[in-house]
Amino acid sequence: MTGGLLGVTIVLGPSSNLGHRRGFCYRTRAYAGAHGNHGKLPFSLFPHRAPASKLWRPIHRTGLLRFFLFFFFIAIPLIEIALFIQVGGYIGVPATIGIVLGTALLGASLLRVQGIQTWQRAEEAMRRGEPPVAEMFDGVFLFAAALLMITPGFFTDCIGITLLIPPLRRRLGRYVAQRIIASGQFQVYPGGMNPGGMNPGSPQGGPAARGPGPVIEGEAEELNDEDAPSRPDRPGSPWRP
Repeated sequence: MTGGLLGVTIVLGPSSNLGHRRGFCYRTRAYAGAHGNHGKLPFSLFPHRAPASKLWRPIHRTGLLRFFLFFFFIAIPLIEIALFIQVGGYIGVPATIGIVLGTALLGASLLRVQGIQTWQRAEEAMRRGEPPVAEMFDGVFLFAAALLMITPGFFTDCIGITLLIPPLRRRLGRYVAQRIIASGQFQVYPGGMNPGGMNPGSPQGGPAARGPGPVIEGEAEELNDEDAPSRPDRPGSPWRP
């Protein structure tokens, strides 16, 4: 809790035991009296709500996390159970198991083939001097598609087969990469360089961290062996032949 003498806002932290609500602040009696509120309590009874922009982001992320947890651990298993019952009733249990195993093998084989192609595209982008961001997300979606196809279930198989379509997967990878880079939460640096422009293991940094050295003006003169001054021989020196 912080406070002052006049016109200073008292902000109650989460550890306070005064029964406040999170996201509110209470004004001092001196501040309230100067603004027409002559109460006897040390702070106003009418709290002022904190800006909604500061509270929206944590609430928004918590809501997305709850949605994904509900979708993956409750909704998808219920959908898969219903599809197993419906499909198994039409084609039988052996055929249902065969379809599940076949899609798993197909996903594993496609992961091997298209994974090599994704790695080759990433190498080509690095040769051109471009960061392989889209190729990286393409590989992430490819790996997710293989996992969805290996997972037993018809609903996950449909999503995995959809992600295995190369044009759709690349377009989705570019879209996600652009959104993440635009949000400022993802940055790309050249290979072998740290965010500060330094090489790994170099305390003074690499060439990007150093400026141009001092320029010294002078004249150069070429000396031959004949022009070099002769030195007197030292008799008894062990280093001369």
